[in-house]
Amino acid sequence: MKKKTSPQSSRKASEVRAERVSNPPVKLATGAASQQPIQTIKLGVDTHAGQYTVSRMLDHQGIQPTQSMSPTAFLLFLKKQKSLAQRVVMVYEAGPYGYSL
Repeated sequence: MKKKTSPQSSRKASEVRAERVSNPPVKLATGAASQQPIQTIKLGVDTHAGQYTVSRMLDHQGIQPTQSMSPTAFLLFLKKQKSLAQRVVMVYEAGPYGYSL
């Protein structure tokens, strides 16, 4: 049986997930964690009216697990990404929103 959640608690969960995904340790070839910003973060986004699904790649590492979040949480997520890397690149499929989000 599915558990019902209120829209408010669902939004909060999306924001928590966005924050958790924004702060992974970056591994160097030696295995040590680095606090230096990485060069490029690549984001692939699937947009829907109430939820965005985001995949992320740090530099040339593998794609991280896909995360779903509200549009508001997505804006917070993007702001965090800009502080983590020298360059953030985002691609998305243009749908009912055209080419502007």
